[in-house]
Amino acid sequence: MVTVLHAAPAAFNISHVRHVLGATIEMLWRISTSQTWWKGRLTGSALATAGAALALGSAGRPRHRPAIESALEWLANTQNADGGWGDTYNSPSNVPATIAAWAAISSWEHADGKIVTAGRRAESFLSDQCGGLESAHIAGGLAQAAGGSPIAAATAAAMCAATGMINPRELKRHPDQRLAYRLLKNRLIHRANPVGRIFDGLSTRRGIAALEQYSPAKCPVSTTCLTMIALAAANRLDHPAMDRCADFLAGVAHDEGGLSSTPNIAVRTTAQVVAALGEGGGLCPPSDRCNGIAKWLLNRQSDGGWGACDLPGAAINCYDTANVLLALHALRAFDDEAVACARRGVRFLLSATNADGGVGLVAGEASAADVTATCLLAMEQWRPVLGRPEVQIAQACARMRRFLKTSQHNDGSWASLLAGNQLEPNTENRVWTTATVLASMTQITAVAGDCDLPAAAGFLIEAQWPGGAWGPARGVAPSLDETAVAVGALAGVSGIKGCRDAAMRGAQWLTETFSSGAPAPIFRDTDGTWQCDVNNPLVFMTFAMGRLCRTWAGQIAAEG
Repeated sequence: MVTVLHAAPAAFNISHVRHVLGATIEMLWRISTSQTWWKGRLTGSALATAGAALALGSAGRPRHRPAIESALEWLANTQNADGGWGDTYNSPSNVPATIAAWAAISSWEHADGKIVTAGRRAESFLSDQCGGLESAHIAGGLAQAAGGSPIAAATAAAMCAATGMINPRELKRHPDQRLAYRLLKNRLIHRANPVGRIFDGLSTRRGIAALEQYSPAKCPVSTTCLTMIALAAANRLDHPAMDRCADFLAGVAHDEGGLSSTPNIAVRTTAQVVAALGEGGGLCPPSDRCNGIAKWLLNRQSDGGWGACDLPGAAINCYDTANVLLALHALRAFDDEAVACARRGVRFLLSATNADGGVGLVAGEASAADVTATCLLAMEQWRPVLGRPEVQIAQACARMRRFLKTSQHNDGSWASLLAGNQLEPNTENRVWTTATVLASMTQITAVAGDCDLPAAAGFLIEAQWPGGAWGPARGVAPSLDETAVAVGALAGVSGIKGCRDAAMRGAQWLTETFSSGAPAPIFRDTDGTWQCDVNNPLVFMTFAMGRLCRTWAGQIAAEG
């Protein structure tokens, strides 16, 4: 039960670890959907929520008024003390998110006192940050913010232009705002235009024709919002895409009213949960339950790979493909259908391997150590099962090992490309990346010339806070996510001094903090904003406790 996690006993022992592990396994099964998959969820995004409120308001559908009011109330409830909004509820305030929220609040004529007050506080924040609320000042503030997240800045600019708060021509003065300016120049005309539209002439006809193929399931929330704003400004409230977009936005809102930038990451979550349950002994394959999970994952394969989303047309990538392959292996899905799918998945990873031997998130992107290590583990696990193309797999694995060796820094760490941390000065997260690589490599038979695992473990031990937790770097606020990943990595290491003690201290901190902690903003979403995965702390903690029990239970029990 959850109550088990509220506090750890004074003498933290392996019996308590097993107790906590049983509780987290029970919690994971409890949040599953039909016992065959897990619904992924990111925390609410101020930019996405504000965009949805404005877009739904532009549609003019009375049935969506409750969703609009819930979104605005969520914004009012998550406003920071300084009057601004960040990317998510525990992020520092920034200009694009605050401008977007301000635009949404200002455009809703039915706003109550609390929401109106939130709008006034936002105006005070923006006046301080931008030097004023005039069009030129807001455009300048967006231009300064574009370097951090150009998509977010462009989205906020489009929202302001659509509501008459900003003149798109102001953006022409700011080279850093070219993305937003092109968007606004080509598609937006200031509301002062008596025609009141954002498309004109040929651009209008081409744009609306393109929307005939629009499917919200294939697009992030920001794209859906801009589509609706564009149609409304073009006076095309009757266009079929308008209702599809509006119903999609209203349907993906959280219970409390907020929206995530990416509302569906069910495949990624399910694969990660399976890995955690497998490490913790919570699967027990073969079984009907495990077979059902495997079948659900197999049915989500597309073009050889998998993406984070389970909707048709979702973009596939190497990281999620590797995680699904690991999940299928943990489920012992070795029938003909599963093996055929796994073979296609491995071939997809082989085709995406870069010249340096590493693998990026998607084919053609720069190699990332955490993605490469995850792909390496997946291919090594499936190599004995697949047989052909064993030679190609072996060669690719050798190249991946060399990449990991050559990309390891002198301090034992790896640079972060897939994950970062919003609060780290350079937005890096070497703790996350190093722990991910270490956790993968300790499950693979070592060969001569592999990367330096003792140095990687030493880096993590050195980065641990005195209280047992980890952040993205020493001196940066720790989180449940990073601590659980680090514990899981060190818990799988034997024969290296200090690993067990560091893992146990981290586990102690996790059990003491879990009930009051929150996920950390350590992932960049499709719109460039920082987001938190709600399920990560529980998933990673289950994995960590499972590895502790698997690696150290016998020795600790023998020591008494």
